[in-house]
Amino acid sequence: MSAAVDRVPASGKPAPAKGSRKQKRVEKGHSQSIPIWLRIVLLLTISLMALLIGAIIGYGVVGDGVPTDALKFDTWSHIVDLVTSRE
Repeated sequence: MSAAVDRVPASGKPAPAKGSRKQKRVEKGHSQSIPIWLRIVLLLTISLMALLIGAIIGYGVVGDGVPTDALKFDTWSHIVDLVTSRE
């Protein structure tokens, strides 16, 4: 056998030369502290809370109304009627 023979690792792929850009990355363990389903639930909950707080501030502070009226169904039906009416 000659000393210049390249050895192939057990994976079957030749090992990249030292200094090569194609050196194998070290794979890190894929550990998530918060599961995906919990992230989605938290995102939806926080988005809903932000929407409600924005409606209360917009209706109560900017619109000079009673802040809790922004959560009433009658208020939103009146807003929809104003937006969809054609006069």
